This record gives sequence, C-alpha cells and structure tokens, in this order.
Amino acid sequence: MLTLGDIKRLTKHFGYQGMTKFLEAECVWAEVTEPKEIRALGLPPCNVKYAGYYLKRFQGENEATIEKPHRCRFLTADNLCQIQEVKPMVCRKFPYSIAKDPLGNYHALYVDVPWSRCQGYREKKKVKLPWLTPWVKPLIDGAEEVYETLKNNLMLITEIDYGVAQSG
Repeated sequence: MLTLGDIKRLTKHFGYQGMTKFLEAECVWAEVTEPKEIRALGLPPCNVKYAGYYLKRFQGENEATIEKPHRCRFLTADNLCQIQEVKPMVCRKFPYSIAKDPLGNYHALYVDVPWSRCQGYREKKKVKLPWLTPWVKPLIDGAEEVYETLKNNLMLITEIDYGVAQSG
C-alpha cells in the first residue's frame, strides 16, 4: 500500500503531471485484510482491513488480484529493485513495522510474513540492536507517512478484528 509520500515520489519519478494521472495509470484502489501481530504493544493479535492505493505489479492488476502473490514488476531477474531510490515505504521498512503507543513512543516490530517471497527475508529473524539502529529513522519516517496518508484519506482502516486466536 502506498503512502502519500510514496505517491508524490513515484509521480515525480515516472514523470506524471499530477498525482491523479499517476494513480489512474499505475495504481489500484483495493481493500485487503492483513493479519498483524501487535503483541509488543500489549494488545492481542488482530486482523486489520485496509483500503488504499497499491502500486500495480502487472498490467491489469485489480482488487481481485491484489492479495494474490505476484512478482513485483520492478524486480530484475536478479531480484534487484529497479526503483530503489523511490521504492514504496512498505518495501523500505520490510520486514519491520512501527507503531506509536498512546504516550507517543515508537515501537519497532518484526512482522512475520510467511507468504513473503522477498529474498533474504528469512535470513535474520533475530534482530540485534546495532543492526536495527540505522533502521530507526526510516521506520519513524514510514510511520509518519502512514499517519499523513490516513489524515488525507488516501488510506483507510475499515475494520479491526481482535477475535484472532492467540498462538503460543
């Protein structure tokens, strides 16, 4: 899902005259359910349903295909990102997420995504603080972009289901 910052960066990168033209040509509006693990904030696991703009992974992408695994059209045969300098925030921070608690503190969370095909994703599940330290600013920037996107109604949280069975 794209943040407002992503939309602005990608609109400029691809040379569109405005965000509306970029969204019409390169994106699909979709509502998806994404399981989230947010126990680090003292809350039970939940499923979250979002609606927002997603970058099309292939010509003809639509809401029905958005949750199905497909190779990103911006990956080379060697799994290198062709839009590295402007890649979406979700790609920049993967496999981490960040959440702000009611006191305004940020919490970095490892997001377990068993369906991921991202190269190297499973290689370093144990995070050591020195390794995560350089990621703090990008994670906080990502969280701020998500909040800004929500405020501008370019992303909606349509449902939160805390009825998810807890494991372990």
